[in-house]
Amino acid sequence: MDSKNIPTLDDFRASVRYLLITGHGTPAMVADELIQLDDLYLQRIFTEGGSDGASPMEAAEELAMKPLVGKAWVKLGEGQMVFSIGDRTGEYVDQLVTTGLFGDNPQQVVDAMVRRGIEAVLPVLQLTQPVKSNR
Repeated sequence: MDSKNIPTLDDFRASVRYLLITGHGTPAMVADELIQLDDLYLQRIFTEGGSDGASPMEAAEELAMKPLVGKAWVKLGEGQMVFSIGDRTGEYVDQLVTTGLFGDNPQQVVDAMVRRGIEAVLPVLQLTQPVKSNR
């Protein structure tokens, strides 16, 4: 096999990331965190792959995180949203709580961030709305 065609560890990580996102529905930020947290595992199975090569599909299956409730990362219903977040995102929320700018507790901070996120996309929604005539 030509050395140009031999996959590298970075190629392997990229394949696992792609499979986590497309095959398992993992949000990109969560996939990145999973790969970073389990990088020693990925290095080991890539190295142990031998002549057959390590399987990115097996690695993605091993790393895949399923949401605790239902099959979605965000669950909508009865006027509520339930999010599953990783440790790093939780740390960011906690840091925002300490600023006091977006709320006094994690729930208030997440609520403010979601509202700001929705507000940020409203201009796109307004562009796609048909113009009503005043007749």
